[in-house]
Amino acid sequence: MKSRLSGRTFLVSLCFVSLALSGCSFSEESEDESSSSDEWREPGWMAEARQTQEEEASKIQTCLDEKGWDVEKTEDSSLSVPEGLNDEQKTLFFETIGDCSDEVLDDFENTDEAWQIKYDRALDTRDCLEDEGHKIPAPPSKDAWVKAGKGNQDLWTPFQFVIDKISSGELSMTESEFATLYDKCPQAGPTASMSFQ
Repeated sequence: MKSRLSGRTFLVSLCFVSLALSGCSFSEESEDESSSSDEWREPGWMAEARQTQEEEASKIQTCLDEKGWDVEKTEDSSLSVPEGLNDEQKTLFFETIGDCSDEVLDDFENTDEAWQIKYDRALDTRDCLEDEGHKIPAPPSKDAWVKAGKGNQDLWTPFQFVIDKISSGELSMTESEFATLYDKCPQAGPTASMSFQ
């Protein structure tokens, strides 16, 4: 599946699933702990996502280098947009990223089940971002999101709302702060990236 994006963002990256289960008991001690059970806890897939995104960014960087684009990985394992590009060059650059993504990344199975897993992970990312103090709009239903994903339509992606706030000036964040937030709350395919140029 190709992801084509405008100006400041691009989408690449797939990750694998692992589940974290927790139990409960009814002792007085667990009653105190239950108040903290509402706290967000990182699901297991996020650690693997960080590693996968770094590896995939390196593969895409190599592909872009081979096609004549001078790019560097940023702190959040995304790729920087070369400086000084006009609109036509930016379009070509992002098309090349899409082509490189198709060439070097593992094939994604465009099935309901695969998209349902991605939806659940998008909710995990939303929960993480909200735990960090960012308000994320309510998601569409799982069925609507899966249908949009399978149809290669625009998707509700939690990190895009943070990027939009930065782009509009509603939220002030340095590249380092963004990288720290993205490292804490990775997004399972698509990967959100922001140009701070």
